[in-house]
Amino acid sequence: RSREFALTPSPRRPAGTMLLVTAVAAACAAATAARGVLSSLQPIAVDDARFGGVTRYDGQRVVRVTVATAAGGAALRTNEAAFDVWRPDHADVLGVNATVDVRVRDERALAALARGGAVRDATTLIGDVQALVEAAAVPAASVAGVDDFYTDYHPTEEYYARVKSWEATFDGHVQFTESIGKTIEGRDIAAAKLYGAGAPDDADKRIILIGAGIHAREWITPITGVFILERLLEAYAAGDEEAVALLDAVTIYYVPVQNPDGVAYSRASSRMWRKNRRNNEGSSCAGVDLNRNFDTPRWCETGASKNPCAETYCGTAAFSEPETQALRDYFLSIPDTQRYGGFDIHSYSQLILRPYGFERAAAPGEAAARQLGAAMADAILAVHGKTYRSIPVNGLTLAAGGGSDWFHWPGGGNANFGFAYELRDTGSYGFLLPPAQIVPQGEEIYASLLVILRHVVALPERT
Repeated sequence: RSREFALTPSPRRPAGTMLLVTAVAAACAAATAARGVLSSLQPIAVDDARFGGVTRYDGQRVVRVTVATAAGGAALRTNEAAFDVWRPDHADVLGVNATVDVRVRDERALAALARGGAVRDATTLIGDVQALVEAAAVPAASVAGVDDFYTDYHPTEEYYARVKSWEATFDGHVQFTESIGKTIEGRDIAAAKLYGAGAPDDADKRIILIGAGIHAREWITPITGVFILERLLEAYAAGDEEAVALLDAVTIYYVPVQNPDGVAYSRASSRMWRKNRRNNEGSSCAGVDLNRNFDTPRWCETGASKNPCAETYCGTAAFSEPETQALRDYFLSIPDTQRYGGFDIHSYSQLILRPYGFERAAAPGEAAARQLGAAMADAILAVHGKTYRSIPVNGLTLAAGGGSDWFHWPGGGNANFGFAYELRDTGSYGFLLPPAQIVPQGEEIYASLLVILRHVVALPERT
């Protein structure tokens, strides 16, 4: 089939472009000489694909460093010209002794931080990002008993087509909706309801939402969502007693790709793109981080940025983006007495995150959420031996405006649970997980899905 993501080298950038890049590098070096670290620089946008063609990452490394000073943490987070922080996702301030995975755009900038004692213990995780981009674009070998759809990553339209095909394959158990809203660029945000006996919204049904693909570069997340839900439907159709009992009791609202514009841009132009494609007025930088755009307490006060060039830019207001508006309205269309949980699929780090992120206080129902998270992690471990850490977001850092917080917060979605997965791996591949890991990743997350459904069925009725 045709592929949106080009593997051939893009045309050489014009001489003026190279002069611009050289000038930026020279400015960084001059600032370093004058001040010792780069934290004093104003943030600079680096949208590599703005020059046209397909962004390449030749020679760029991903390194893991330890923050040694507050100035070093600030430099890693705010100097987008030199650094793209991959992990942790949530922190607006990288504190002393924090461990950070960062894609290095400018090796001289990293060297300056190390010389100045601002960072230490640099270890290379990925030696050449471009080589890994190209390797991850090659389909995996077929897996016995598994459809070849799961040997590769796909454009959004193919995920939609796959989910829509379930209406015929699993007749009477899937309702596909072409659009629950439009993106900034006019693409449809599709959704589906998966259910067992009766109608999906019968008053006795317990309902959860599962979404994926809110961050564009996290390619493993949409295909994992498709995999786990198709496997559940197959088990139901085969008469598996547990699958039948669970899906008869619980309806799943499913949004396969929450950020179609960003995913299209990541595939066609800039593989490391994260945000949506908002044209930010007054800025040369595009995009809003949709997972900082939900209306939670302390919105954009912590774990997010008001700088449009930042990867965690929160937008001009909570729910400013049509994508998050669509997700909000779809979730709130579930009657309050039936709204049991929202689960968002991200990568990477092998974490199971629960509320709250916007404050240090424990979320309501923390004991039940902790029990569920631990059971999910145990189920994942039992499949392929992968260890996932279950922890509240505030056990790592503070970050407001996230979807999993909003799902659970009484002033938002008011559901029993709000969780976010961070899928494989822990840094060897990061956002560039090889397609050979799609199937094992799906298998272990499917095991945790069954745990979620069992817990939802066992909960007291909402009133």
